[in-house]
Amino acid sequence: MKEEIIISIKDEKLKGNLLDIGTLNYGIIYNIYKFNNDDFKVEYVDSKKNKIPISKECYDICTLFLTFSNIMFKKNKKALLEEIFSYLKDDGYIYVWDIDKKLGRILDSNVKVLMDDNKVKEFTIKDYNILKDSSEKSIFNLVNKYFDIIYAKKISKVYYIKARKKRRIENEGNISRD
Repeated sequence: MKEEIIISIKDEKLKGNLLDIGTLNYGIIYNIYKFNNDDFKVEYVDSKKNKIPISKECYDICTLFLTFSNIMFKKNKKALLEEIFSYLKDDGYIYVWDIDKKLGRILDSNVKVLMDDNKVKEFTIKDYNILKDSSEKSIFNLVNKYFDIIYAKKISKVYYIKARKKRRIENEGNISRD
């Protein structure tokens, strides 16, 4: 029998200009954003097909819902975070929901997402790649290089991270004050 994973996003209030980065379109972020915002516009960009220029420092928030678990290499995850950093305003926030899958592990689970208005979205996640690491620890460390962690929690196999864009990033080099 498959393990059941429950993700609750019922209390999440996403406000402001939103950049939703996902590798699969579950429609979850769209639904919680729509529930909390009356006036908004949606644009879809498929990075494999289109190169639509996205303005730098334009977004208030960025969401990644089960995104890192679909990216194979750490360097690609790091590059994505660097790009997100450039798209967010100085006081921008990043929200991450993902599955704690460590190296050497497989995943075959039914997922239920609890949303506002008593909506429930259900789907199955299968990942048999034992070389992929989307563990809480590895993603936390990557996010922490570019963002100040405001809140992080893990329930069962799901972790959630809310972080604010850092004013200065690590490894920027020392700035002389002479």
